Amino acid sequence: MEFNEILNQVYLGNSVRDYAWVFGSLIVGFLMLRFLTHRISNLIFRFVSKQTSALDKNELHKLLGAPLRWLIMLITIFICTQHLEYPEEWNLADKSEFGLRMLVAKTYLMFLCVVITWIALRTTRFLGIVMVERAALTESKTDDQIIPFLIEIIKIVVIVFSIFVILGTVFKIDIAALVAGLGIGGLALALAAKESLENLL
Repeated sequence: MEFNEILNQVYLGNSVRDYAWVFGSLIVGFLMLRFLTHRISNLIFRFVSKQTSALDKNELHKLLGAPLRWLIMLITIFICTQHLEYPEEWNLADKSEFGLRMLVAKTYLMFLCVVITWIALRTTRFLGIVMVERAALTESKTDDQIIPFLIEIIKIVVIVFSIFVILGTVFKIDIAALVAGLGIGGLALALAAKESLENLL
């Protein structure tokens, strides 16, 4: 049997050539993982270092290394697996209907949202370090106390926004109605805790 005939053999709806292409692409993607992660981190550091020089590049690599690797892996897997098809004999439902296709698509989308949120939180943390370094150069000590508080608020906003995105894109929940309901509940909670909030501020 010739080599081309082997590559054209079909198993589970895909040829050996397709499987070989996917396997080879995954290997190349994983080999480039560390290089791409450092390149992206260096680009971010180069941009941020223009604002202040009192930064450690290794700190940024530690913060963004893991989430960036996960993001690159997810993108690589998505691109590579686009060349594979589900076997026709499985008679799978479309992505819009409940079934294997929908579960795989929604699981991938959820992982992607989580990783992007992870990157946003780590970036926020690094920006907090930058802001603290710049605040340390000023005479006022007020900003030294306010900045950590603002960073925590930004993190909470990022997490809440990510939850809304996941609920809207993955679970197809009406975000407008949900936000309206939470707004009414939040207003009632704010009125009930008015004195406590005043004391805290």
